[in-house]
Amino acid sequence: MENIVVELNGIKYLIVEILATSETNEKKLKTKIKKYNGIYQGIKEVKCGGFWGRSYGILKILIPESKIIEWNDDDSKF
Repeated sequence: MENIVVELNGIKYLIVEILATSETNEKKLKTKIKKYNGIYQGIKEVKCGGFWGRSYGILKILIPESKIIEWNDDDSKF
């Protein structure tokens, strides 16, 4: 089982996974991550779409434990 809490420099972060498709606005996503002092961790998974399917990736983001409720309540689209 994967840990959902990571501690860096004495700050606890929760791992958040985000679905990214071709419609995801990278600039808005980066702005939201920066707004909540998040850290882009990397790509967890990539699925190539095929003839009928759609491609997507799952991104891993670290959000400080103290800001996770604000992150979840933020309905901004990216």
